[in-house]
Amino acid sequence: MDASLLLLTLIGFLAALTGSMLGLGGGFVLVPMLTLLGTPMHEAVGTSLTAIVFNSATATYTYSRRKLTRFKLGLTLELATVPGAILGSLIALSINERTLKIIFAAFLVFVAYRMFVGKNSENYDFKLKHLALGYLSCFFVGMMSGMLGVGGGVLKVPILVLVMNIEPHIAVGTSAFMVGVTAFMGSIAYWRSGILNPVKVAA
Repeated sequence: MDASLLLLTLIGFLAALTGSMLGLGGGFVLVPMLTLLGTPMHEAVGTSLTAIVFNSATATYTYSRRKLTRFKLGLTLELATVPGAILGSLIALSINERTLKIIFAAFLVFVAYRMFVGKNSENYDFKLKHLALGYLSCFFVGMMSGMLGVGGGVLKVPILVLVMNIEPHIAVGTSAFMVGVTAFMGSIAYWRSGILNPVKVAA
């Protein structure tokens, strides 16, 4: 196997492992690694979204066997997330690479804060079951997902817990399912644009 393909495979494995453990898509790992290897930003985003679909399928199978996935709730919220993902992908394809990288970098800073700082201050006793707010939040998350090549799980899990009153471990399992649906719909525009390399995606 070519060394670059082997490296891509290892990166994909790392992204899948990280994503499945946290209910995320792994895009926050995959996109930076692909760009460091010289992949254009737009291609990296589309490749990441496609990879997230397969990562999500594996994670969803695992969580669903443990009865930790709420499919009905996930699909209900995806009614808002999917339009956001489609819009986000179209926005990304309409802006230049430098701007897209700046937006991604800002999002990455937020993800780092959520994972390493905000996590310690979360209050899971805060209950607010509000479907309208859930829809609005998921639309925004979907837009970020389609634009930046991330599953959005780092935002979906808190939405499920704090807005939809779902237990944290079930929120992770449900998010793992949702990110796959979001990523699939978000990836369509990138495939239609012709910028994706099937070899890189398969790796």
